[in-house]
Amino acid sequence: MKGSRFVFLLQLLLSVVLLVATVWLVWPWPYRSIPEAAFFPTFTVTPTLRQPTSTLVPTATTITPTATEVPVVHVVQPGEVLGVIAKLYGVTVDSIMEANGIKDANLVQRGEKLVIPHPLQTPRVTAMQHETTPTPTVTSAFRDVAPVPLSPEEEAVFEGSDALIVLTWASTAALSESECFEVRFWCGKTEPGSSERFYTTTSTWTVPGSLYPEWGDSHCYWTVQVVYHARRDVALSPPSNPRSLIWH
Repeated sequence: MKGSRFVFLLQLLLSVVLLVATVWLVWPWPYRSIPEAAFFPTFTVTPTLRQPTSTLVPTATTITPTATEVPVVHVVQPGEVLGVIAKLYGVTVDSIMEANGIKDANLVQRGEKLVIPHPLQTPRVTAMQHETTPTPTVTSAFRDVAPVPLSPEEEAVFEGSDALIVLTWASTAALSESECFEVRFWCGKTEPGSSERFYTTTSTWTVPGSLYPEWGDSHCYWTVQVVYHARRDVALSPPSNPRSLIWH
């Protein structure tokens, strides 16, 4: 009986001691220091600035259309040569030969189609070569040679405005329907370029009385050449040598 009581008292004593110890430890006594903040770690959040990224904007490529030059094609007519065709378009014979791969300027046929280079085309410059270059053949710019004056004879004399003066000449080729003769007649010191011009399809021409030199020099001159009907500024032959006569 005494033993059980002793055990009970011992357990009660231990419980009181534990309770007192617990209160002693938990109770906030004024002399007890507060734990430093170092024991409680703090976390600082540093904001990260995100750099904006540039957006690539595609740029449109402008394509400028280039004009394509349309080549000029000439169909060779009866009796035409390169010299005549070159004058019609204001280009050179050599440029036509180069554009069409022509080796001989005299071998141009009726109905042949020729590419005419642009009149303002810049000549192609080739590098200087040391080897000997053959001398190019000079091609006449005219289809025909000059007509030959026949009559009147040189320095023939005529009197009065009603004198019959008939000029005649010989042509080296028959005229086509698109061609004619151009006769130039002047008196005195008038330049041939400013002389009067007359046109005929025959190899004779009668000088009208209206050309009679009433005043001034009685020495008169005349030439004849072959030209186009439609383009009389395009000569198919050079002018003949001037033939003179005296008309007083």
